[in-house]
Amino acid sequence: MFESLTHWFESLGKESKLFNDPEDEVLHGALASVLYHIISADKHVIEKEKHKFSSILKQEFDLDDDQVDHLYLAAKSSTSDPHSDLETVNQHLKKNPQLRMNFMKKLNQLIDLDGVQDSELDIFYEALNLVFPDLKR
Repeated sequence: MFESLTHWFESLGKESKLFNDPEDEVLHGALASVLYHIISADKHVIEKEKHKFSSILKQEFDLDDDQVDHLYLAAKSSTSDPHSDLETVNQHLKKNPQLRMNFMKKLNQLIDLDGVQDSELDIFYEALNLVFPDLKR
């Protein structure tokens, strides 16, 4: 599950020193990847999407601009699949169930910025099924 995230940071050619705890960096990277998969699903990232991407990461994890920029570049250059990143985020959400609805709300807001694409909805529904396994699409 963490192999794709490890590959991200190795592919950047340097080890990140922006985060205090490697586990935090994995979680932040996984969320950044999921968010990036959504904003890039239509092959065109607009400024509103990039701003919302940054806003979500700053708000959820209290990150600074350097940390968010690092995560954006890592997500952009990543070849990981969103499923493993969703699994990583979901592991965190299982430990913090009160955050589950908030996570889905953030994904919904991001998807709605420039019109809904099928590929964005696919990621959203996959997240919904992972986070709320009792719900059926």
